[in-house]
Amino acid sequence: NYKQACDNGRGAVFFSIARGKVSEGVDFAGHYGRCVVVFGIPFQNTLSRNLRARMQFLQENYKIRDADFLTFDAMRQTSQCVGRVLRSKYDYGLMIFADKRYKRKDYVEKLPHWIHNQLNVGFTDLSTDVTVQVATEFFKEMGQPFTMPTNMLYDAAKIEKMAREQAERQALIREQLGNTAGGAETQNDVEMVLNAQNSKIAQNVQDVQSVQTGINGAQVPQGNGIEVSQQMIRITTTTNGHKAEADTVMMDQ
Repeated sequence: NYKQACDNGRGAVFFSIARGKVSEGVDFAGHYGRCVVVFGIPFQNTLSRNLRARMQFLQENYKIRDADFLTFDAMRQTSQCVGRVLRSKYDYGLMIFADKRYKRKDYVEKLPHWIHNQLNVGFTDLSTDVTVQVATEFFKEMGQPFTMPTNMLYDAAKIEKMAREQAERQALIREQLGNTAGGAETQNDVEMVLNAQNSKIAQNVQDVQSVQTGINGAQVPQGNGIEVSQQMIRITTTTNGHKAEADTVMMDQ
């Protein structure tokens, strides 16, 4: 019912408790999770015998105070809960910490860096009305179409152009080596490296062309150094133990 409500546009609210299956092991990727609200701080039950034995062990062997351990554990659990809404680098969501204690420095510092770096003064200790206004502006901004800059992308034509430019540079290197006396052994070594690079470049161009041909449901070759996703392809080349720059190719579907 929850997913159906999200799919048809009505939206839904899903309640769960911290340290449970939903808050730690279930993904709410995409439109299934755009906002998560954490009420309170999920501290453990300090009357638990197992917890008390664990804290005693940490105190005696590592000099970790009980309060520090409990706070760290609670913040770790909090990050697990709010992390349900961000499941990939293309996902987005709103995280609301509904407790004034989250503005304390000793609490915030124990959150992951990617969370507490965004908790600036302008987004802390907000009233309900201001929170609604900030959330509305955030979702309006994130709802706008996004186009990745073309200068960050490489298509097959650009890769072929890069291959031609590298071939010209290699020809210049060969010419310079030919004018160097006593460089026969060095020239042979360089020729081996250049031939290996040419082979890698040719294979990359062939893989890109093959992927472009088969992207619409056909069998896509998963060659060495090729990672294929729904919209882009990442090519990684390694020559003589040195990893070359990764190229991302946007496909027109």
